[in-house]
Amino acid sequence: MTSPAAATSMLAASARAQGCEEAIRPAFEKLVADGTLPLATAIGPDLPQSADALVKTAQAEGWSRDEAEEAIRNLAHERLGAQGSAID
Repeated sequence: MTSPAAATSMLAASARAQGCEEAIRPAFEKLVADGTLPLATAIGPDLPQSADALVKTAQAEGWSRDEAEEAIRNLAHERLGAQGSAID
C-alpha cells in the first residue's frame, strides 16, 4: 500500500510533468508541423538536436533538462498515438 505522503509526492510529480508538457506544447506542435522535429526520433533515448530549443524553453520556465526531455517524449508518444487512432 502506498503511504499518503508517497501518494501526494507522486501526484505532485505528475502535475509538475503535465505542467512542463503544457508549457512546451505550442512550440512542440510548431516544430512537428514544420517537419523540424521528427516524432519517430523524439520518442527515442537520444533526442534530436531540433529538440534543444524545447529543452531550453522548459529550462527557462524552471524545469530541469530531464523533465523537459521526458515531456518531449510524452508529447511525441501522445501525438503518434493520435495519428494511429486517426488511421484506424
